[in-house]
Amino acid sequence: MTEEKRDNSLRLAENADWPDEHLVELPTNIMTGQNFSDSVDLIKEAVGPKIPQGSLFAYLFRRFGFPNSGSDDFKELCRYLLTTTHPRMVMSISPYCGGDSSISISFLVPHDVRSACDGFYQRSRNAREERFHAWIEEQERVPEWTEQAIEQIKMQGWPMPAQIAGWKQMIPALSMMAYTYREGSMKDAERPKEVAWYIGVIEDYAAIEPDPASIIAQPTGAPGRMMTR
Repeated sequence: MTEEKRDNSLRLAENADWPDEHLVELPTNIMTGQNFSDSVDLIKEAVGPKIPQGSLFAYLFRRFGFPNSGSDDFKELCRYLLTTTHPRMVMSISPYCGGDSSISISFLVPHDVRSACDGFYQRSRNAREERFHAWIEEQERVPEWTEQAIEQIKMQGWPMPAQIAGWKQMIPALSMMAYTYREGSMKDAERPKEVAWYIGVIEDYAAIEPDPASIIAQPTGAPGRMMTR
């Protein structure tokens, strides 16, 4: 009788397997293509769009025993946290009342891993944005009211990334406002001077270096689930 090989990398995660105090969900719906207009759901590609949730729970219970993590009291039946071959990634499986595989299965990683993965497929956009900022300074188009704008943005609760300094701190908020005034609910409203300035410089720079993946950021919604050990 041939001895069955067992994958010991897939087991219930213990405290020692937790790579960081806080873990966030790793996006598995990956945007591809020149314009970021198409996407690939890696979970659905790997296991299919639907999983019979009763069979999934039966398999998990038979192989791993009782679940090792709490779950919500709404749709989830339970939650299993499993180790993976990557030492800084934990697999989460949550049978629930629906059948969507990409909801049941997710991967949790530390913040720095999530940021590195997000930055990889946006690296060409990020490089262009750095050239765009340098062009604004070279053209002496940094406005005089930047400090007042930054204070106002902070008071209104807009995102203010800690790694960005100086006048560039206002850019993330202005990019989201610009989308609202150009494409969203405020497209017919009068543009504030800060938004009008931002739209003006991005349009002028686009004439020099066209951006296939428009630098005006579209809101992406919540960053995903976060779990704490």
